[in-house]
Amino acid sequence: MEISAANNDHSLSLIFKLQCTLIVIIFGGSLLVNFQNTLDQFGSLTSVMIIALVPLIGILTPNVGQPAVQLPLLQKAIKNTIRLVITALYPFVLFFGICLLFLPLVTQAHISKMPIIYLAFLLGAGGLIPYLKLFLINETGSITRMIFIFAYLFFSPYILNQLGILGFNTSYSFGIWITFNSTSLLTILSYLFLFITNGYVMHRWGFSLPRLKINSTVNYGWLSLTVALVLLELNSSAGSWHNVFYHFDWQLVSGPLAYFIMIIVTVCCYEELIFRYSFFWQLLRFKHTSPRIQQFWAILISSLLFGLWHAQNIFDQSLLATLLQMVSAIGTGFILATISLYTGTIWIAIILHSLTDLAGAPAVTSAFSQTPSAFEIEYMLLAAVLEIGVSLILLLGKKRQAAFKQTMARIRI
Repeated sequence: MEISAANNDHSLSLIFKLQCTLIVIIFGGSLLVNFQNTLDQFGSLTSVMIIALVPLIGILTPNVGQPAVQLPLLQKAIKNTIRLVITALYPFVLFFGICLLFLPLVTQAHISKMPIIYLAFLLGAGGLIPYLKLFLINETGSITRMIFIFAYLFFSPYILNQLGILGFNTSYSFGIWITFNSTSLLTILSYLFLFITNGYVMHRWGFSLPRLKINSTVNYGWLSLTVALVLLELNSSAGSWHNVFYHFDWQLVSGPLAYFIMIIVTVCCYEELIFRYSFFWQLLRFKHTSPRIQQFWAILISSLLFGLWHAQNIFDQSLLATLLQMVSAIGTGFILATISLYTGTIWIAIILHSLTDLAGAPAVTSAFSQTPSAFEIEYMLLAAVLEIGVSLILLLGKKRQAAFKQTMARIRI
């Protein structure tokens, strides 16, 4: 079996290096034929360097597909860095090369662009299979696995930007989500591909896939309480403590069904699969002296990472709003991770996340879309404290341990 696996890895490595070679040839040929136009497609000097260096590194690095195991510390760090760079950027580079190859069919042969765009997407998706096996599935370290899967999940959505070379609308404005058109359909397909490959990698790492069935030992009274705490966030628009108990002015994000589905798929499902599945389930595998401590640290770390994730919103909102959103996300992440661990499914977390994003944070009334008021700051901080507090009570209670044990037994294949 080991010989067969080694031969398979060798074949995949050859295929990967062949892909890198073809990408270099396509880039070089395009620059020779039409230097200025190709340079315009790159967009910036940084993009030129990335697209040129990543395939060259893939070609020149010996045994690039083998994880950094049993190497001296410095060599191990260098090897892991190289593998991480390729893991993060190779999908971007591969799709750029394919789109550049197909560009003459659109600009010179004047073939309808959408069939070419779909063909480019399918070829790119298929071309990522050797890369997934070499740089993700082959990885053995627990921490490096989490770093690598995050790099893949974070950067892969940018492959849609490369399809813009062929005329794909990459401007995610409200207008393109009014109806289900070719743009929204391809966006959904790209995220579904991301979710499927994420599940495949996790499965190969020894984790079961997310399931619909709730643990049989769940106490629905406690589950209802945790759900109610998440829904409390929806009432941050009450305006004052005087109105908080009877002023329920919840407003859905305005827009058509297609827009709702886009938010659910590209934000809620996407974030939950990262933090309540890919990260959280791996963190639950780290051994501790007590199962409760093991579960607590997994919940805490995943929720802190979820809060840190929202720091990227600083470019679209005020510093105060971003800090408040980060703290709120930590509380939300804490209770959503607890719910996932208690019930054995991430789908309740996805539904609650969708409700808070669609009803609790419309573009105009959200506490994070403008400078938060004193009430909004107090309310969101109190909600986070309550979420963490109830999660700890649920996690530490002896009578509720059976449900947590069911989940711990099921996350492994």
